[in-house]
Amino acid sequence: MKKTLPILVLLLGLLCHAQEENADYFLNQGIKQNSQNQYVEAVESLKQSVSLATESEDKVTLIKAYAGLGEAYHKADQPKLATKNYLLSLSHAKTLKDGTAIIKASKELGELYADEEDYGLTVQYYTYAIKEAKQLNNEVLEAEVLVELGEVYELQDKPEPALDAYSRALAIYRARGKNSEAGHTLSKMGNAYRKKTD
Repeated sequence: MKKTLPILVLLLGLLCHAQEENADYFLNQGIKQNSQNQYVEAVESLKQSVSLATESEDKVTLIKAYAGLGEAYHKADQPKLATKNYLLSLSHAKTLKDGTAIIKASKELGELYADEEDYGLTVQYYTYAIKEAKQLNNEVLEAEVLVELGEVYELQDKPEPALDAYSRALAIYRARGKNSEAGHTLSKMGNAYRKKTD
């Protein structure tokens, strides 16, 4: 009995440690590292999360891990790897019909393409995110993406569609009592209107 007790304690310790380091554990590590601008470490943690989530068929964690990888690569200025991982996140989100994850991945792709000044793809992904947000009846997220869409139109010197996007977002924010967001959107509308009249 004396010899088996230490072995049982060791096995129990190893089992607890193995349960701690699952796909969610590495996902949370990667998210934390991303927020601390530790992109190399984040990539390693998130790759481990992808591997474990794939192995355990944890689709929800897999979606989040690919999105986290996309973010890490985006922040590390590696747009091709960011695009690849955001697209993988979007693909898995569509398979699961996870509307919120679809919106987030589409929004992230829109932001990535905006940074790369590929405004056609930016508009495409933002428009898709807006459509999905409407289907989920998530008006606040819809308004957030509308504001980003307006900004992209402004970057292209297209004040009319920018004003349209801003006014749609403003209507949502006002209806929801989001006064701070409404004020921010009104400011953007003022800038777009000024550009239109110049």
